[in-house]
Amino acid sequence: AARLSIGRFLQSVIALHNSSRVLEAFCYGDVEHDDGTRIYRTIAHGCSGMKNMHGMSFTQRLRSVREDKLHVMVDLTGFTHQPSFLPSTMNEGLRFRSPIHRLMAAGVAPLHVSWWGYTGTLGAEFVHYVATDVKSSPPECRSFYSEKFLYLPGSTYLVSDHAISRREVLLQHDDVGNFSLPSETPAFIQPRMEFDPHRHAVPTREEVLGLSSPSSFVLCSFNQFYKLDPEIWSTWMRIMRRAPEAVLWMLEFNGKALKNLYEEAAMHGIGKDRIIITNLLPFNREFLAKGLCDLYLDTIRFNAHTTAKDALWSGVPVLTLAGEGMAARVASSLVLLQQRSGVTVSRNLADYEDIAVRLLSRRDRLRALREELRQQRWQSPLFDTIRWFSLWERQIKKAVDLVLAGYYPPAHMHII
Repeated sequence: AARLSIGRFLQSVIALHNSSRVLEAFCYGDVEHDDGTRIYRTIAHGCSGMKNMHGMSFTQRLRSVREDKLHVMVDLTGFTHQPSFLPSTMNEGLRFRSPIHRLMAAGVAPLHVSWWGYTGTLGAEFVHYVATDVKSSPPECRSFYSEKFLYLPGSTYLVSDHAISRREVLLQHDDVGNFSLPSETPAFIQPRMEFDPHRHAVPTREEVLGLSSPSSFVLCSFNQFYKLDPEIWSTWMRIMRRAPEAVLWMLEFNGKALKNLYEEAAMHGIGKDRIIITNLLPFNREFLAKGLCDLYLDTIRFNAHTTAKDALWSGVPVLTLAGEGMAARVASSLVLLQQRSGVTVSRNLADYEDIAVRLLSRRDRLRALREELRQQRWQSPLFDTIRWFSLWERQIKKAVDLVLAGYYPPAHMHII
């Protein structure tokens, strides 16, 4: 699932690298076969070289990567990678959880960068930079990282492909069933697209959630269940007690966990009928359905990352809390970039609860907040893939040039 998220967010960035002629992008995979998806094809066609290393020995992988004469290698998985081969020794297994780390340790490029897949330090001397942003990894946290900070442009390290590949949320739907893009849609997403009214029709709450009452508030969290903890669940239940018209929409990831969540909810006086569980949504209607929500409730130990960006693109405010670690600060970074007032970034759990209740008690304020997100989403730097890419490429090239010029070890870098 993590690799799918990375793929759909990066598919345009890979192609932009090669069209810019500043840097070439080579991609390395570890899959049994081409899965035939549009994302896989887009990435494969967009890069200078796509190599599937599944089934290769380490020696074969090393030789293959060295043939490409890389200047920088970027690790997109960190400790989340599930190895497809067994390490030869226990020490090697602990040190090289991912094949790419073993390649980096062998010095396949002058510069090694950890980006995206693992939010935190890898604690490895062979990884020079962690690509992050000033909100997710404040300067005062440098001593907790073995890597130097490579601060990414636009104050977010999470690039988005939504404005290029997920335009269905910009559709307007009139009573006759005709679809059109808003007249003020930016030029770079104006090319004609073929939309099927049946595939892209805006769903209703009754259709998706079984809700017929227009007075219901839909709170949602699409995070995996492992991100939940008793503290945040209790906070959500208190919010629902204080807002009796609210329901909580979640996706079904784990049946056993769901049983426990129902039991915990009952202990707080919240019945099963107020917790709506659905299966994963069809891709072509996913964001249109998510746009039915009133407020996204974020988890605090491990924030929503790509999921928060999906919610914001769907026009749903994200209520979050900036924690201590990088994984607990990403959502606040995204929200503050998209919504300068930061009205949904809380100071503590009591503030988190109060913000939610205040918004749910003022329909006009919540409606205005959602409308503001929808009007600004295609103007926001959070979703400006082209601008983000040009600055990211400049930053990477600058880092490589410094290392090749002998300025080593690298220093913390930040584009101004």
